[in-house]
Order: sequence, then structure tokens, then C-alpha cells
Amino acid sequence: MRVPDVYLLHAYSSRNSGDGLLVKLSLRAIREAGFRQVVTVVCLDPESFVDYLDETQINLISLGQFVIRTITHAWRRRGAVFFGVGGGYLRAGTWKEGCKTLIAHGLQIFCASLWRPRTRIYLPQSVGPFSTAPGYMLKWLVRRHVDTIFLRDDKSVRELNHRHAVRIGDLVVLEISKRPHAIELAASKCLTRSARRKVYFVFRDLGDKPYSDAYIAKLRHLIELTPDANLALQSAGRGNSDDLFYQHVFGVDSAPSLRDVIRCEDAIVVSVRLHGSLESVLGGLPSIHIAYERKGQAAYSDLGLSEYAFHAESFDPNAVAAAIEELRCDPAPFWQKLAGSSANRYGELVKLLQDESSPSITFLIDGNFQKVGDQIYSPHMGYRKFAARFTESFARVQVAARSFPAPHARGELVTGEGAQFIDVGSPRGVTAWIVQLPKLIGRIWRVIHNADLLVLRFPGNLSSIAMLLCRASGRPFSAEIVADPADYFSDSASRHPLRRVARWVHCGATRHAAKYGRTVRYVTDRALQMAYPPRTRARSFGFSDVYLPDESFDSRDDARNTHDDGGVFRIVNVAMMHNESKGHEILLRAVAALRQRALNVELTLVGDGMLRTDFAQLAVRLGLEDVVHFDGALNGDDVLRTVSRHELFVLPSLQEGMPRALLEAMAVGVPVIATHVGGVAEVLDPTSLVPPADIDALTERIASVVTDAKWREQQKQRQREAVLRFRYTELQAHYSRYCEALKAYG
Repeated sequence: MRVPDVYLLHAYSSRNSGDGLLVKLSLRAIREAGFRQVVTVVCLDPESFVDYLDETQINLISLGQFVIRTITHAWRRRGAVFFGVGGGYLRAGTWKEGCKTLIAHGLQIFCASLWRPRTRIYLPQSVGPFSTAPGYMLKWLVRRHVDTIFLRDDKSVRELNHRHAVRIGDLVVLEISKRPHAIELAASKCLTRSARRKVYFVFRDLGDKPYSDAYIAKLRHLIELTPDANLALQSAGRGNSDDLFYQHVFGVDSAPSLRDVIRCEDAIVVSVRLHGSLESVLGGLPSIHIAYERKGQAAYSDLGLSEYAFHAESFDPNAVAAAIEELRCDPAPFWQKLAGSSANRYGELVKLLQDESSPSITFLIDGNFQKVGDQIYSPHMGYRKFAARFTESFARVQVAARSFPAPHARGELVTGEGAQFIDVGSPRGVTAWIVQLPKLIGRIWRVIHNADLLVLRFPGNLSSIAMLLCRASGRPFSAEIVADPADYFSDSASRHPLRRVARWVHCGATRHAAKYGRTVRYVTDRALQMAYPPRTRARSFGFSDVYLPDESFDSRDDARNTHDDGGVFRIVNVAMMHNESKGHEILLRAVAALRQRALNVELTLVGDGMLRTDFAQLAVRLGLEDVVHFDGALNGDDVLRTVSRHELFVLPSLQEGMPRALLEAMAVGVPVIATHVGGVAEVLDPTSLVPPADIDALTERIASVVTDAKWREQQKQRQREAVLRFRYTELQAHYSRYCEALKAYG
């Protein structure tokens, strides 16, 4: 798997120390989430970061360079990961502000969307307002083209209404909360200091606010109440400068930088800029915040410091001056409140970044998935049986397949935590395939193009089309081979007029997949490997996908499945009824022959499909309507309970890989007879095997088993021991090694 390109968007300028700090903390979070590769930082002022960042594995580019790179590279690159710097730059309260934001930041979001990225994650933000036409456009861009956004205040969560928004604190708030020892150290220092602390003001121009004149008057009054205070600069240069504001309003031509104050002074900081306050607290200086945006109130609330936050529109200079005086006398209560409420959620942020940005795995499968409403069900590939086995190694598992509407749910939900289903349509039959083929190819291509790791399951129509598209476009894929199409389309298993053409096509496609797949996984130990050998054994795996929880080996009742010679001998079969390949007709005719021999046998058929009615009619014609029971499709646990109530499990399939139902029966202690196909001989001894499509041989074998209780008991024990290697804990070790190979080679 190719290492993804990583971009950090929306870096502004380190001339604003708060913005510079946010870039530093964003890079730190990205590194702690496990990204070691070069990070390309898109900056509005790249030169300001040249000596500012400690990082060596970074590449600084301007917005213009990013746009040019997008035009020249995005169409041929995939899988990039985009992060947005934490901050409050996504806002459009006025037309002017909205237009500026669209040009500087909306353009970056749009460009990132053209790369077909793996994911786009925006670190803690305050967004909005979106009250203008540019604002509506900005909101649409964020909602459509940002996959996950961390929001640092509740109003932003409500206003954006994003499908995947996470409420969490500001990056600096999270950094403060993960340093409890620093908070304790600052509190202990304040107890030993007796000198009166200095006070520094960090103000900014709020000329775009309707209350700006009253705000300036209050700042002047605050300075009068604190005559020994000094001004400090958080932002200098570019359009967002404090020094020009100080010159124009207060007649101050020069002021120290806040960065130097934090480094060299033991002072109280009163800041209108949020990150001026947070940067001060992070540096060990108590700070009062005069907030002009909701992000400020939210940040101080997250820190438990609400009483030290005032609103720029309504603050009382006398109250702020009183708070300053209290902190100058004794800042200990400030640190105590901070220490008492700081819950460290930084680890939660890093874990979410790891989960959201780790590679996903996509399976393209020809399976029988049922759609009930907007939910997808499967009797064999429910979440715990399939997707959950991969979520231990991948944060996201996607199953792409056809789904067919059904009135009732049968089986288990396919989706769950970290698992998603991608519906590619529902063509069934030659005519439907021809009509829907162009649309189907387009959907399959989108699945291929958006996949981080692609696994194709063979044999299958969808996987064969996908492999052709991959080979034509140079996209890598891995293959899983779960059955032999030579058996599936044999003359005995299929009556379709095009079966020989289908056999030629699918056998060729499966051989090609085994040769060109980055990795190849088989559900057998030897059988399918011999028929479709891999290009290299080092990247091939052979293990079943059966789901056998360790506790299922206790799901037997020896008293119930011990045959009384004078009673009914109960046979069970579990298989879907979509075609003749599972040998239902052969089994029904064998049961009819056994009844003619005066053997008191009954048969339970578990499963459903298009041919169920045909098989039921055949049972009636054979005079078996009272002894053959059609139980339909059952959930996994119900299947095990049903099987365990029978004396014999019979699987007369004409094609198999490594049949799950057979292994489940062996696990619950029911002896098995099956045909010699696929990998069945790898788990059964010769006395349990019969040739495929041979009614007489199957009849004779069942007849001998009915009267041979000793054989049944011996096979029950032998087969349970043979299937122990398929229990969940054993197979999951194989899955772990397989997933590591997929990440390395896929």
C-alpha cells in the first residue's frame, strides 16, 4: 500500500503567535496520530514559518502553489490525507468577510476535494456565522467536502449540522489539559512569590463590530484603572496587526511581543485575542480573556475558567480591573480552578485522528445481500461473521455488492461499527445485466477509485469486471478465492444454456486473479491452491472464513442427537437454494430411496432461495411432503441450535470451497457426510465422503450410517477434534497476519 501524501491546510502566518501556535499543535497531533512522512503545509505566509517550526519533515508551499499542484497532480494521485489547522477562520458574517474566506479558505477545501482524498479532517474549529450568500456557499463546501470536523463550541455544532462533527476543546485547551504537572507547578510558584506582578494587555481592532466605539472607550477606561499595565503584541504585520491598532488608538509606537512576555516575565495577561490568553496559560501565566466570539467563552468554559472570561460588547472595565487585582495578589485560585476541571481529552483526539485517517479496506463481492428498508442483511456475511474480523486491523471496512429488496430480514446486519455497505445495484439475469451494465461499470469504477485497499472475491461477475478495470487502469488489487467455478458451472451443477461459456470466463478470471493479485487468500489448505496457483507463495494465505465462536463447541446436546433405533432418524442440510449447485435434488431423491427401504428418516432443509418452491414441489412428487421440513433461512445461532437436534448432517454439494455449514455441524458434534468437492476432503476422512452427483452412493452411505451407531459416535469425536483449528481465536490469528500482508503489499 502506497504511503499517502499528507497536507495541512489553512496555515496563516506565524507573525500572529496564536496562529503559529495552532500550526505547531496541529503538526504535533498529526505526528502523534502516527504520520511520519513529510507534511506539506499550505500557508498564506510561508516565509514566516521557515525558522518558526521545529519540524524537519515539512514542505511549506503557498496557496498559489497548492492550486497549481492541484491542477497538475490531483487527477493522477489518490489517497492523500488532508488536515485543516485548528482555528476560527471558517466564518462569513458579512459579505466582505465571506468573500475573503471563500478566496483564502474555501478555495483550499475545493482543491482538496479534487484529489479524491482518503479523508479530510479539520482539527478543532469554531465555524460560522454563515448569514450571507458567500456564507451559504462556504457552509456547503464544509458539509460536502470535509469528512470529519472537530468543533470547539456547541453553537458551531448546531449551526453547521455536519454529518460527522465531534465536539471537543480548542487545540490549545487540549494541550493545557494534558499537562496537569505544569498547572500544579504554576500554582506552587504563585505561593512563593511576593512581588507585585506586571500586567500586559493584548488588544485587537474590532472595527467591524457594531459596538466598536463603545469597546474602544472601555479599553481606554481599563487602561486608566490599571495605569502600570503595558501593551503586548500577539499579531504583527499583514492585515491582522495589533501594532497599527495600538498606534492609532493609544498612541503607542512599540510594544514587546507576547511571545517574549511569556518567555521572560511573570505577569498577568489580559487578552482580547483568544489564543493570546490560551498561549499565556499554556506558558504558565494567568490570563483574563475579553471574548468577542463564541469560541472564547467556550474555550474558557472547557477549562473551568468562565469567571475569568468577559464579553467585548458588554464587559465592565471595573469588573475586569478587580479581577486583575485579585490575580496580582493571589493567582492560586485561577490555577486551582484550572486543575480541578481539566479533563485530558487530547488522547481522545489523537485516537480519533488515527481511526479516521487509517486506511480502509474495500471488498467487492458477488453475494446474496437482502435490503430491508435501508438496512442490509446476509445469512452468511453478517457484521460479526465478516466485517468485524477486519475492524481489528482497519478502522473502516467497506463491502461493495449487489443487494436485492426483501420483505423480511433474514440473517444478520452486514453493517456495524466501522463497517459500511456500498450498494452497486441489483441486476439479476442476463437481460438485467445487459441493460444495467454501463451504470454498473461506473459504480464499480467509483468503488475501485475510492478504495485504499481493494479485495476482489472470486468467482464472481462483479469481481471479474472490477479486475478488468484494475488491469486497464493500473490499480492494484488483492484476491480471495472461495470456490472453484469449474465445479459451479459444471454440467451436473448448472442447467444454464451458457454454463460452458461462463465456466471458461470465470475459470480464466480466477486464474488471472491468482496470478496478478498483490495477495491471494484461499479458503482451503490445498484444493483451490492446486487449481488456481498463486504467483508467489509468500503472499498467499489459506484459511477458512467460517465463524465459529469458541463457545459454539459447547452447543451440543448429546441426549438430543443420539438416535433411538425405534425412532425417527433426523437428517439436516444447510444451504441456500439459489441454484442446483448445493445438491438439493440429489439429497431429496436419496431420502426417497431410503424411505423405500423402510428406513424411518426425516430431512430438515435450512436455507432459502429462488428454487425453494421447485424443491418443495419435487418433495411432493416423491411422496416426501410429510418427512421433509423446509425451515427457511435462519440466523446463525438458530442454525446451530437446529443442526444440533439432528443425528446426521448431509452436504451433497456439487461445488464448494470450504463450506461453513459443514464446519459448524462438526463443531456442534453432529457427524457429517459430504461430497468430495473443493476443500471438503481436507477435514473429512474417506468414510465420510461420497462422489458428487451420485444418488446411489449417497443413499448407500446414509443407509449404513443409520444403522451404525458406533461409526456415528467415532465420527462425532474425530470431526470435533478436526474442526478445532477453525475456532474463532485460531482463525483470528490468521486474519491478523493476512491483514498485515494486505497493508504491506495491497
